[in-house]
Amino acid sequence: MKIKGLLIILLIFIVSIITLACGEDKKDKGTDEGFKLSVWSEFDSAPEVISYFPFLKEHKLGLYLAIHYDKIGDTELKELFFQAKDMGIEVRAWILLDYPQGYWPNEDNVELFFSQTVDFMDWCEAEELPIEWLVVDMELGWQEMGEVEEAFQSGDIGMIISLLTGNINEQDFLSATGRYQDLVSLAHQRGFKVMVVTFPMVLDDFGDGDTTLQDALDIPIEGIDWDEVSFMAYRTTFSELWGEEFGPYLIYSYSRDALESYGDKAGIDVGLVRDQEPTDILADIGASRAAGINKVHIYSLDGIMDNPPPDDWVNLDDANTTVPEDDQATGEIRSLILSIDEAINY
Repeated sequence: MKIKGLLIILLIFIVSIITLACGEDKKDKGTDEGFKLSVWSEFDSAPEVISYFPFLKEHKLGLYLAIHYDKIGDTELKELFFQAKDMGIEVRAWILLDYPQGYWPNEDNVELFFSQTVDFMDWCEAEELPIEWLVVDMELGWQEMGEVEEAFQSGDIGMIISLLTGNINEQDFLSATGRYQDLVSLAHQRGFKVMVVTFPMVLDDFGDGDTTLQDALDIPIEGIDWDEVSFMAYRTTFSELWGEEFGPYLIYSYSRDALESYGDKAGIDVGLVRDQEPTDILADIGASRAAGINKVHIYSLDGIMDNPPPDDWVNLDDANTTVPEDDQATGEIRSLILSIDEAINY
């Protein structure tokens, strides 16, 4: 009986060890209970977005909602915020400028973005709006973005370097970095958290002791106390720029680096829905989770709702969380970005 009892205890011990090991493996792949999936909404009206709330609630999706300056004080937007709260849907305020002002916040329009964000916080406080998070979508101004994209598509590396070098001004960049830190500090003082979303190429700028690539792209990221940092690893965009198809390994590659640089603060954005199938989006989600990312955001909600059935885009049971197969294109373009960074270094 004693031997039998010892065998049972030993068996229980072995099963426990195996269970723990499997649990650790699952956690490493980003499949634990802390995983959060969210969607961007840029163009739909407040009533249209509200009509999507049952879908968001069913799938426990967060919502990152575009807020333009002329919508501050809007009664329909106010109603959206409160309905979302009542339904348990987290809404983050994705603040954008007008197109002539650059649309996305960056080095060039920091003071205007600072002012408009403060106005939004004032409205939130005056109306006691249930908004906890502000989103800073840090990108090169939309006019310059078009020029860089055109140079990439033509394969004119000299033109790319010329355009980026023309943006470099270390003094202005450091000043803008300080102002964005001021904005984040002010937001924290007033009870808000701040998420930044930006180009994944920023991750290729880390580790060389300077911020030249960020300066060239007008996107101050390092040295600011962001509460979350997410990277737009849209392989459709990379495919357009590079003229070659990218697989989920691109997302996996950048996800690993994001996690290494920012830990639990790191997130990944996947898309674009309009250029992909649900299986592509789910493969990208799976790749990010395989790398250990627990915050994934899909661009965009309107694309999902315009391409039914919407459930197909967010069915996480179909997201394969194994490490995707390496592809040559990812290594090539990341090597090119590193070369460009070296060529434009201070």
